[in-house]
Amino acid sequence: MRIGEAVAALGIVQQDGDIVIVRPSQKGMAHFTLAEVQDKELTSDTYLATGTFGAGTITRSGGRSAGNLIRINELPFDFDLSDFTGIPKDELWTMPDSALWPLIEAQREAVDFAFRSIGLTLHRIDYTGYGLAGYLKLPLHKPDAIPAIQALHVRIVERINAIARLKLCDPQVKDAGTRIMRLPGCLNTKGPIHRLSRTLVQVDGLVTEAQLTVAAGATSSAPARIVPVSGALLDAATTEQLIAAVSPHWQLGQKHHLALALSGLLAKAGVPEEQTLSIIGQLSAFDDKPWDREKCVHRSYERVRSGDPVKGFYGLRETLPGELLDWLDGIAQRVRQASTPILTAHGGVVTRYAEPEQPRSRRKEFDEVPASVLTGWVGEYCRLMTPTTEAPVAFHVGVGLTMIGSLLGRHLHSQYGTDPLYANLYTLLVGRSGRTRKDTAIKRATRVLFDNTPNSSKILMHGIGIATDVGSSTKLIDLLSKHPNTLLYLTEFTRLMGNARRQSTDTIIPTLMEAFDTPTIMQNNSMANPIEAVYPYLSIIAATQPDILSDTMSGSDMNSGFANRWLFVCGNLGEPNPLPPVLDRAVVGALLHELWESKHDYEPGAFLRMSPAAIERWNDWYIADFHKESPSAEEDSMRARHAVLIQKVALIYAVTDRSRHIELKHLDIGIELIEWMWAQIKRLTPTWGRSVDGQIEERIKNVLERGAAKRREIQGQCGSRKWSSVEFGRVFDAMAKNQTIITDAFGYWAINEN
Repeated sequence: MRIGEAVAALGIVQQDGDIVIVRPSQKGMAHFTLAEVQDKELTSDTYLATGTFGAGTITRSGGRSAGNLIRINELPFDFDLSDFTGIPKDELWTMPDSALWPLIEAQREAVDFAFRSIGLTLHRIDYTGYGLAGYLKLPLHKPDAIPAIQALHVRIVERINAIARLKLCDPQVKDAGTRIMRLPGCLNTKGPIHRLSRTLVQVDGLVTEAQLTVAAGATSSAPARIVPVSGALLDAATTEQLIAAVSPHWQLGQKHHLALALSGLLAKAGVPEEQTLSIIGQLSAFDDKPWDREKCVHRSYERVRSGDPVKGFYGLRETLPGELLDWLDGIAQRVRQASTPILTAHGGVVTRYAEPEQPRSRRKEFDEVPASVLTGWVGEYCRLMTPTTEAPVAFHVGVGLTMIGSLLGRHLHSQYGTDPLYANLYTLLVGRSGRTRKDTAIKRATRVLFDNTPNSSKILMHGIGIATDVGSSTKLIDLLSKHPNTLLYLTEFTRLMGNARRQSTDTIIPTLMEAFDTPTIMQNNSMANPIEAVYPYLSIIAATQPDILSDTMSGSDMNSGFANRWLFVCGNLGEPNPLPPVLDRAVVGALLHELWESKHDYEPGAFLRMSPAAIERWNDWYIADFHKESPSAEEDSMRARHAVLIQKVALIYAVTDRSRHIELKHLDIGIELIEWMWAQIKRLTPTWGRSVDGQIEERIKNVLERGAAKRREIQGQCGSRKWSSVEFGRVFDAMAKNQTIITDAFGYWAINEN
């Protein structure tokens, strides 16, 4: 077989750019365009890049970089047999095919199950010689879609491994597009027995970004098996009867609603999600939107897992005849009873008790902070603080990073462009109501700074000054002239912004922007009272609520560069903690002393460079971010200092590790944290600087992005003291009239996707 024929058999479309073939050589991996080698014979160890690259960018030694990538053709998944079985590679390499193949079959079964569990079917599965490779084919897309697709790829790999409870997918294979995978039909010569790779399964189809988003799910909170219920499967006869009974009612206009309600009923009963997916899949086999029905199942199960209400019995009551509904409810009751644990037996009579009802979990407005940030010094700080307060862990991360940056001062730096970059941060905690304990998290840090004597150790003379207000730019410069290293603690962000809006003190924001960049000198413009701050170093920690932030921030704040200097840390309302343990101040004080010692491991003025691996990662991220298009000028402005914030966070983690360089792992943490921050704050920025009507419209859209709902439910979730029900009704009716939102025959509203 020729290489061109092997690639053509995969169905990859080359409309522009270059498809890349890679082969090992004495000098490393040699790169070729498909046009160069398509007529050559496919022999051994030949690889195909999973993306298309700009024409003329590929050289013999490389060019297969994120900056040259113009399209992802397939999402690759690598399933290593050694990882799956635990058998060492050198032992697998010597196994005969007769012994190897049953292991491959078992691995394939596990792969099929895991992907079915998240609602996806692999379009191709290859046998690679010592494992499997799976692929999801993507439609043609623009380059600006690449980062979002790659992010979903990462989350799907993580979720698959969480479901499998082992490293089923190689977690390193998450760089779709630039990743090379073995071209089926070539020999695998890694081991002493050369094995022929080949395609086992190939089906037509494409996976959309919407389907990938549903499949990516919430990895951090997903259980290992979708619903861990034992003995609650529906038998085959009941399943067939259910499908036959519901099929006549599976009609246009009510399929979405039926999928939601039926999956909600089965989810609450305890039917495993995999079986419900199969039932809904058979009902929707000939639908034009089967992926939407799968999404309904995932949404219902995620809501049940988080304790949120779902439309089960009562949702079906609006659609199905009473007799059929009673029959379905009886099935659900039997499943529910079968999955209720047996706890006690009295005199040979078994008594079955239901588990005590747990209080309903609140809807999480924001995603949880990435697990990667909870490492090293920051992780230890959060582990000490989190049990002692109801504040979310994200707030302790934000406060901890700000405290570290303040403590480091100008002692050391990295470099951004041609300028030194220091670790000072402007951090804003964003959370609803006083019960997110924003101030509590901040006060924990400030008390640690000024009550830091563990046992008999000496107190740290760190030289940080604490300020709680900034009334004018002159007062701020005066403060920095007396205390060059100042931590500004603002219990309410609106106080700062209120001062900045007054005509007499409207230079506060420009002065704060200047201070963020750590100039060597700051001066006021007063001839009568000149003030000069030499080597100022300002850090800020503040707090506010999302609704107040939307009133406070304006379009000019976003476009001027003020808003993009802030590290926004969003947190959810935590669980009640009526009797928290007392914070061990000696342990926390010792932790602070450890940080102080880490700082002084470096000479004053030390410069931390990035390692070669970090530089390569930085170049890839920066180029991809540079070419990323934003839907608005405001959003483009808000992203302008992501690179700076990433470098600051990476510097902090490098220092707390006492590293001589900013390593790849430190940079990855910075990237993950800032990308998490952006994903949260993007939900809020559409309301900033907008009228009340604009804020109502965005709130309605946010509610409906979580699923179709009736008008009363939407209004309940959009309530605010800033507007009345009359104003809500006016905006809602206008959106309906303009067909921004549409309704079905049952009164459920949704965003018009057309």
